[in-house]
Amino acid sequence: MNLPILNQFSEWNPQLVREIKGRFRLRNILMVIGISILSQVILFFSTFDKFPGINKIKLSSPYCPSQNQGFQAYEKQYWQIQDKLVNITDATKRSVLEQQLKTLEKLKNSDCPHNLIDFNHWFTDYWTNIFIWISVLAVFSLIVLGTYMLINDLATEERRGTLNFIRLSPQSAQTILIGKLLGVPSLVYLGILLTIPYQLWAGISANISPLETLSFYGLTVASCAFFYSLALLVGLTTSSWLHGLQSWVGSSFILMFIWIANNKVITHDGWDWLNLFSPTCLLRYLINRTGESYLNYPFSHANIQQLEWFGLGIGENGVSLWGLALLNYAVLTYWIWQALKRNYNHPNLPALSKKQSYLLTISFTLLALGFTSADFESVYNDSSSIFIANIFLILGLIFALSPQRQTLQDWVRYRRERKQYWWINLGNDLVWGDKSPAIVAILINLLIASTIWIVTISLIVKPSEKNQMLLAVGLHLSFMLLCASIGQLMLMMKTPKRTLWAAGIVSALLVIPPFIIVLLFSSHGGSDAAYVWSALSFISVSSATTSSILMSLMGQGLIIILCNVQLTRLLKKAGESELKALATGIKAP
Repeated sequence: MNLPILNQFSEWNPQLVREIKGRFRLRNILMVIGISILSQVILFFSTFDKFPGINKIKLSSPYCPSQNQGFQAYEKQYWQIQDKLVNITDATKRSVLEQQLKTLEKLKNSDCPHNLIDFNHWFTDYWTNIFIWISVLAVFSLIVLGTYMLINDLATEERRGTLNFIRLSPQSAQTILIGKLLGVPSLVYLGILLTIPYQLWAGISANISPLETLSFYGLTVASCAFFYSLALLVGLTTSSWLHGLQSWVGSSFILMFIWIANNKVITHDGWDWLNLFSPTCLLRYLINRTGESYLNYPFSHANIQQLEWFGLGIGENGVSLWGLALLNYAVLTYWIWQALKRNYNHPNLPALSKKQSYLLTISFTLLALGFTSADFESVYNDSSSIFIANIFLILGLIFALSPQRQTLQDWVRYRRERKQYWWINLGNDLVWGDKSPAIVAILINLLIASTIWIVTISLIVKPSEKNQMLLAVGLHLSFMLLCASIGQLMLMMKTPKRTLWAAGIVSALLVIPPFIIVLLFSSHGGSDAAYVWSALSFISVSSATTSSILMSLMGQGLIIILCNVQLTRLLKKAGESELKALATGIKAP
């Protein structure tokens, strides 16, 4: 496809033009236009068959408001007669009352006179329904199809070897990645753009102002920016060990995540954070402005008006919810792009620098804490979500900060070449260096999160709950440091599948112990104390004995020490082997 406008874009972003030219072929364009128009036609007629001129409207219908009082009177008489029948034994009287019930039943189910039907109300609901369904279908199509296409495109580029060729171009990483983000799902964009006139018309007909519709579009764009950036990161970092399955796995996980976020009710704990990851959380406010209830529509985000963040009533109005959702997307997208640019320019280095990881932990912990701080008092019910969120954060940091085997070998060799000065700046290297083991950095990240939690506990938690909360923090820190130590040790394996092995072992540590506990204790109570040996140790602090908690901490500490001693031994051995190999190469003629 060659258009004059593309030549102008080629100066700004050649990668974007390359992607558009590869996809905007006549057959693809006609197919997208056909699918988009057909979907709109089906949506138009899907509810139009309920038009009052085609189907009968009952007296009980909200579209027959002038007769609703008559219906309520019939309903009242009907139940009064039902109550009388209970106490009447005379057959003649019962017969008369039963005949009255039949008459009232017919009156209740009678049709509303055509001239009394409120057609304006019906059309408002009809266009509201069209507006909602276009919004929901557009969000799912953009996020799920777009992420699949982006991950699949990067996997294809990696498989063909063209990704490294693109890396050699003079374009910056940001230019190329933006070109991918805008160009790869461009056909999806075209299909959604074709629905905008219809949706705007539906919104205006449903008394939803274009400005409010545009605010929903803005939140959808921010959502796509977040999920597409995440898809690019998944595509760049998993191309070597998922063998082409990453597009299906990634898009499936995102589909499940969006589905859960859309169906979740507000529970006044950290899980409320999930509601902000779907743009449909804003739809209730748009519909409620029309005077209609949103409860009968899909993904109603029940009780979203009660959403709180650091005690502020964010859900009380749509503007504050919109602002917090944009802040959420902006913060997380920023950190994803830091990892994207770094991984694209230096694929052999960790995805994040250690300094970036510390700042990420601060922002992530504060975001999550905002949804929990109002009820940060019950270890089991309210604060459990913040520990689980931190598990996902630390799990991501383990693989984002841990260098590969060759990188660690180079780092050890460099330090050993300095001979008696090897210990100089070792601490600085472990805290800030990109090529050193990640254990110290993971510990610092855990301490950062724990410090924020401890300050919160000291300020708002009841004195009777503080000791349990502090124990929960200590057990969580210990277990996650254990996972990090094992993960880094696995990455020292000689097998090319070491990343997959490390991910499998760490995932097993997180999943298998709770699973075994559930199996063993499902038939009787008292299972909470057993969780002291798992990633869900925060559940156990209220029921586990002091001795079992101390044994758990000592056992995990011992394993952490052994793992790091073994890691040190492997690093020394690898460094000696590298030096011997270099020395042999130098001496050879």
